[in-house]
Amino acid sequence: MFVSVGVAGLLTAGSIPIPPSETGIGPRAFPYIVCSMLVLVGTGIVAQVFRGKVGQAEESEDLDVTAKTDWVALAKLVGFVVLHIFLIEPAGWPVAAAVLFSGAAWSLEAKPLWKAVIISVVLALVLQYVFGGLLGVSLPPGPLLEGCRSSMDSFMMLLEGFSTALQPVYLLYALGGVFVGTAVGVLPGIGPAMTVALLMPITYALDPAAALIVFAGIYYGGMYGGSTTSILLNTPGESSSIVTALEGNKMAKAGRGAAALATAAIGSFVAGTIATVLLSFLAPVVAELAVGLGPVDYVALMVVAFLTVGALLGASVLRGLASLALGLFIGMIGIDDSTAQQRFTFDNPTLVDGIDMVLVAVGLFALGEALYVASKLRHGPVEVIPVSKGKNAWLSKEDWKRSWKPWLRGTFIGFPIGTVPAGGADVSTFLSYAAERKLAKGRNKAQFGKGAIEGVAGPEAANNAAAAGVLVPLLTLGIPTTATAAMMLTAFQRYQIQPGPLLFENQGALVWTLIASLYVGNLMLLVLNLPLVGLWVKILQIPRPYLYAGILVFAALGAFSVNFAAADVGILLVVGILGYFMRRYGYPVAPMVVAMILGPMFEVQLRRSLQLSQNDPAALFSSPFAVIVYVSMALIFVGSWWLRRRQASLEAVPVKDELSV
Repeated sequence: MFVSVGVAGLLTAGSIPIPPSETGIGPRAFPYIVCSMLVLVGTGIVAQVFRGKVGQAEESEDLDVTAKTDWVALAKLVGFVVLHIFLIEPAGWPVAAAVLFSGAAWSLEAKPLWKAVIISVVLALVLQYVFGGLLGVSLPPGPLLEGCRSSMDSFMMLLEGFSTALQPVYLLYALGGVFVGTAVGVLPGIGPAMTVALLMPITYALDPAAALIVFAGIYYGGMYGGSTTSILLNTPGESSSIVTALEGNKMAKAGRGAAALATAAIGSFVAGTIATVLLSFLAPVVAELAVGLGPVDYVALMVVAFLTVGALLGASVLRGLASLALGLFIGMIGIDDSTAQQRFTFDNPTLVDGIDMVLVAVGLFALGEALYVASKLRHGPVEVIPVSKGKNAWLSKEDWKRSWKPWLRGTFIGFPIGTVPAGGADVSTFLSYAAERKLAKGRNKAQFGKGAIEGVAGPEAANNAAAAGVLVPLLTLGIPTTATAAMMLTAFQRYQIQPGPLLFENQGALVWTLIASLYVGNLMLLVLNLPLVGLWVKILQIPRPYLYAGILVFAALGAFSVNFAAADVGILLVVGILGYFMRRYGYPVAPMVVAMILGPMFEVQLRRSLQLSQNDPAALFSSPFAVIVYVSMALIFVGSWWLRRRQASLEAVPVKDELSV
């Protein structure tokens, strides 16, 4: 090696240029001397090797110099150094340093390896802070550290949101929202979307921050309320509560209704808290990435939202798409945003400004449901399973042991499914139920279909985690993927706030206050629901004629409050009759609501895309992001088809078990 380096240096030194003004020995002299020395020394070492005189390292307490050379360990060390070199620029110095340290420790057989990994991360971060921060050495931080800095910025903004949300007046608003949302949500047949639609008028006089805090409470309260009716009445308020009814109602009939309600409440709290943490750190990242999206990209996102919501919400794909098309048509009524031309107004001044989203939502969810119930109502008192009281009625030590894992599994099943338009909470609850049924063993597995607590804990956690996951595309892209999210978007728009990529930049204080209020409302839900079970049972016993008569009054009030015009109540009646027939013949209303909100936005982005491409339809597929979105849509449809088959089989199993009993 020495001879090779010396010879290469001698050959190269001759090409070193000598300036004309140089009068001394010149820049070639010293390289010639050093390279000649390397050749002479190297030749001497080669001669010693041929005479059998091989050098040996000095003895050491840590080393066995007589042992056979471990070339594998040597190659590993060299490999990690090379990897470190290649990682410095793309991954950043801290990641490269951590990889080098942990890789070297692994090559030297450090045990346990996890301790070496932790030490490597801490060491890399400390050195980055000392050299890159304090001493000003230019060490590339890399995308991971930049992401951590972004997360810290998000954390600081969240703390500012808490400083607003924890003010006494806003705490009262949060408490009121949670209480009213749960009180209305526990009523049979009233889901979260209908709860938000009915209670929207009570926020009209509030400032934006207070209104959104109330809505956060109503949103989470309405999501939780469905579990109470499912457990005590076997009447799910929405499709996502069906699984809770399968096991929870069996528990209630067996005298364990309090335990079922407790695991549902605590599971909702655990899942809601974890999912809100994920929302806090994921939403700003998605919003930052979405800033660079163009019209073509938004067209792709909305096409996916339309098709998935239309095809996946409801039992029939054709009926879902028909509901979607009807919503798109209603969204076109009024003045065209681009040309200011009237469309489908029939010279009626009431329709010039279009049909308000509140009228459609309240008409479909409240009035339509009331009309349907009136046509099918069973007369007589409502039979509510009593909730046993006492120390032994709540969660036992065994119940806690069987519940905490389903809570966590349900959370991490529900949140990802909630963030994408793949069926929402109803798919995640059935998937969670399938997972718990498969993982159960022995006596616990035999209880499924007869009142297994895992069948309540997991799906309820998945339901509430999906509710938080739905807020990710809503806040960052302005795209609702469920009917409840569509109502939340309507609430934003009432205050001239448009969710999307710039929401965190333009309305940062407001949106972080909303996210902070989700934490507060989630805690309030836990504090309220455990001791107030008796009150919710009393609400469940409200006679149905009074209940739906009150819903009609609230619906009419909400419609009149939009523009303080009696004509709006007439529109409400027309939409309500339409909602009745959709309910009667199995047409899902959620695609219609989502289409009505997204339709005008979709048309604007579509026309803008075609204008930029001179009406070339191929431009809609020119963006790499759009292609990825369309491919993802295909995968979502395949995955949803599989999930639907799983869901159908799971729905059939409890029925078979019930028949066998």
